[in-house]
Amino acid sequence: MDIFKNIFSSKKESSPILYSLMNIIELEKSSTEITIKNSGAILLKPTDIVQQTKFHDGIKNYTNTSISDEITEFNLQDDSHNITWAILKTETSPQLVQGIDKISNYVATLNMGDKMIGSVFIAKFHESKAYIICNYRTSKFYPFIPSGKETRNHELELDLGHLLETNKIPIENHINWYPLWGALI
Repeated sequence: MDIFKNIFSSKKESSPILYSLMNIIELEKSSTEITIKNSGAILLKPTDIVQQTKFHDGIKNYTNTSISDEITEFNLQDDSHNITWAILKTETSPQLVQGIDKISNYVATLNMGDKMIGSVFIAKFHESKAYIICNYRTSKFYPFIPSGKETRNHELELDLGHLLETNKIPIENHINWYPLWGALI
């Protein structure tokens, strides 16, 4: 079942896969292991300049008019690989999930759903900065926990992956847990 069909089409439905993160948000209320932070991003493949300008103008207008009450900060940045990071900050973790879902759906209405790579959520796991990455192609999540310059904490990543999986969050196969070196959030 492709849960993200609605993101890649023009439909306005919610993305159940993103809302599975609510299980972790509920878990964090009773656990000291993990905390989901109030910032995240949607990653988009490079596009031609006309499409990029249309996207930048449209998404800024959308966030300023349609969901400005949910998002405290929003900006677009391109990384060294020309991946556009649509970065959001919110007051609460549930608002972040809702904001990423709404922006993902809006991007789909621009006929750019195929340009979305995934979304990234920042968390704190066992006192370490962690990223929870949602791969839109597979509709699955995976953790990334850097432990230094281009080194990662594989043991903590496995622990976080297990925690996500036990909370009914679909997990990417370990061989597909790619690092986010140079993350903009």
